[in-house]
Amino acid sequence: MKPILSLAAFVLRRSLPLLAVVAALLILPCQLAVAADYAKVPDRDPTTIAANPFIAGAYGFIWVALLVYVVFVARGLQKASSEVKSLQRKLDQQA
Repeated sequence: MKPILSLAAFVLRRSLPLLAVVAALLILPCQLAVAADYAKVPDRDPTTIAANPFIAGAYGFIWVALLVYVVFVARGLQKASSEVKSLQRKLDQQA
């Protein structure tokens, strides 16, 4: 069984570069045809909306949400730290 697997691996290794060249030769004419049909639009469509304000709003929203999350985590950490300190004091008093 092992010689068959090594033969298959050898054939596959040898044929991959040939397959890549054939695929490139088959795809290249399609890409050239698409590029030849390309025509630049002279003016922007007046019904489109600029994306920049939406992108800026999304980034702003994400940063505000991240800041709110960090504040809540910091408050929880502060509360947990004060509880640990009070428990430590209670343990010290009992000992």
